[in-house]
Amino acid sequence: MKKIILIGLYLMISNFLVAQDTLTLEKAIEITLDNNFGIKISENNLESMKNTAIPANANLLPSIDLSAGVNYSDNIIQTDAGETTQKATITNTGISLSYTVFNGRANINNYRKLKEMVLASELQSKLSIESAIYQLINAYYTSVINYENLLVYANMLDVSRRRYERAKVNKEYGKSTGLELLNSEVDYNNDSINYLNAINTLDKSKRNLNMLMSREPSIAFNTETKLIEFQLYGLQDVKDEAIENNVSYNLTANTLKQDELDLKIAKGAFSPVLLLNTSYGYNQSVEYFGLQLDNPNANLTAGLSLRFNVFDGGRKRKQVQNVKISIDNTQLHLKDEKLQLFTDIENSFANYEHNIRVLRTNEKNLKASKLNFNRSVEYYSLGQISSTQFREAQINYSRAKVNITISRYSAKLSEVALVYLSGNILD
Repeated sequence: MKKIILIGLYLMISNFLVAQDTLTLEKAIEITLDNNFGIKISENNLESMKNTAIPANANLLPSIDLSAGVNYSDNIIQTDAGETTQKATITNTGISLSYTVFNGRANINNYRKLKEMVLASELQSKLSIESAIYQLINAYYTSVINYENLLVYANMLDVSRRRYERAKVNKEYGKSTGLELLNSEVDYNNDSINYLNAINTLDKSKRNLNMLMSREPSIAFNTETKLIEFQLYGLQDVKDEAIENNVSYNLTANTLKQDELDLKIAKGAFSPVLLLNTSYGYNQSVEYFGLQLDNPNANLTAGLSLRFNVFDGGRKRKQVQNVKISIDNTQLHLKDEKLQLFTDIENSFANYEHNIRVLRTNEKNLKASKLNFNRSVEYYSLGQISSTQFREAQINYSRAKVNITISRYSAKLSEVALVYLSGNILD
């Protein structure tokens, strides 16, 4: 039974580590940009907003209406001379135009606000893309961490397997006690559990990664493991770039611009409204039922009308006051947003530097633990150290490899967070 378990786990290692299609980070980003549902929704919202931001919706263009109609009447009229019947068909057609010549520039400011709303929609779309890519990068590197940890546990299991088989042979030939065999079996079982847990963790991270790419969760792939490079950053440079490029901050700044335009629109309500109206039409009446315009009457009308609200109970004045309050709130929100942004940047910057230092320390520790393990393998084969000492060296070396993987990608993820806050993650 134990032999079957050994063979089964060995086959799992071989099958799991066999080469599958390699999914690079660049390819994962490309798939996400093509498939992610959140990105598609934001793009649709942007397109809808562009369709709304037209001069007609800001009342900048004249309104032209074409009308036509026919009315037939058949009336019985009582007179002193008796009852008479009147029949008539009235046919008419015409075109009319109305245009707001002046309304305190409210139409112009409304159009400017629509343009700002398009810009806000573009920023929302960019924010959706950046958030999706940021989550994807985190999920991708998490899968890489889990894959490299799996390799560590697979190697650890392989070492324990060979140690168990050796102890079993030595026991059969009387070269070791049964205690050594039991110790090696316990260590092998523990390593088997760690390996199975590592497979499960990696599978989950891959399914999560597929979900962010809007793919079926069962699609198999291998992540790419390659040399990780780190960049140098200046704290003030990152802050300056964030003010220029951070989408969340710029969305709040855009809201302030819209509030300022709302104030101009509200003040415009105090101005008179000048309207232009003109129409041209034909009509003809005949004393029978019939549709015709063979000898119609023509009429042209044109005129200007001025409308000015003298009293509205202070409604416009209160509206202006409320818009000013909204501007004040948005300005406070913008200051708070800037403070929060700079705090996040400084925390990420400090975290990045800390993780780099931890990585360098773990690199030194890995070298020492590797040397210790290699010597322990040699001494154990010569019988100069106990199985407990060998196991301790094995665990320390494996833990050092896991720590170096975690610290390497933790440093990379902290760098990604810094780039995300600066607004440059799409670059």
